[in-house]
Amino acid sequence: MAVTEKDYLVLSKLAYVNFDAYANVLALGQTVPINQIDYSQTNQVASWQNYIEPMGDWKLINYVNKNGSSGYCGAAFLNSQTGDIVFASRGTEPYVLQYGMGDIKQDVQLALIGGPSGTNNQFVDSLSFVTDTLSRVSGQIVDRSNLSRFVNTYKVSFTGHSLGGGISEFLTYLTGGRSVTLNGVGIGQAINLDRATASGYNTLHLVISADLTGNYGIPLGQVRSLADDLPRSGPDPGDYIDPSSISRLAQIINRYAWGQISTAQFYSNFSTELVSMNNVTRNYI
Repeated sequence: MAVTEKDYLVLSKLAYVNFDAYANVLALGQTVPINQIDYSQTNQVASWQNYIEPMGDWKLINYVNKNGSSGYCGAAFLNSQTGDIVFASRGTEPYVLQYGMGDIKQDVQLALIGGPSGTNNQFVDSLSFVTDTLSRVSGQIVDRSNLSRFVNTYKVSFTGHSLGGGISEFLTYLTGGRSVTLNGVGIGQAINLDRATASGYNTLHLVISADLTGNYGIPLGQVRSLADDLPRSGPDPGDYIDPSSISRLAQIINRYAWGQISTAQFYSNFSTELVSMNNVTRNYI
């Protein structure tokens, strides 16, 4: 049985869980069934317990947390029955300023036309996480030169929400593997793809119609509106955010893109505006 859209959505949600407690177990090559993990203290996931329970075939096989550097966090999951491997990349942290400016930096690079995707540290770290995990699974050396072959052989696909969706699209762009994203930011403008070319990639871009991030940029693959029937731990920002806040964020990005403010000024202004929106964004999926 192929990986379902619901599987992808649940796994993209689990990318927000800090699995640090399982680091030693995973380092020994052991796996952890996702329905045996205690999520009660994880506000972002607790309400999804009913969706996680039936997924006993899915095991956590690897995890990375680079919040101290680039900000990239990701988890790798294996379906023990089908052999499918899904890499789930975390989006912008709900408490974005707690972990420094790594996520914001990546968000901005994706927002800019012709943005410097080659120096996007979360892109680089996500690629390293995939190659390291597949090297461990296969017992062979996996690198950029042979990655596409291993992605095909081991039935690898990618998922993520928001910024994590953009990272998943990037991994599809590099490897040809499938990605399914939820409200993922489009990355075509950051890698110089027009809409016609971008649409040919193997990505399903699921979007809740009111979501700002999911409707931004040039998405890879196909776009489909998603019924807004999934559980949340908080309100939908699209229902509550003052449009003037979005306008101010756009103005800050544009001023930075045109060189009208310094990098330090950009980060300061952008983070200040995000803090003002935090009460309605921090509990969103």
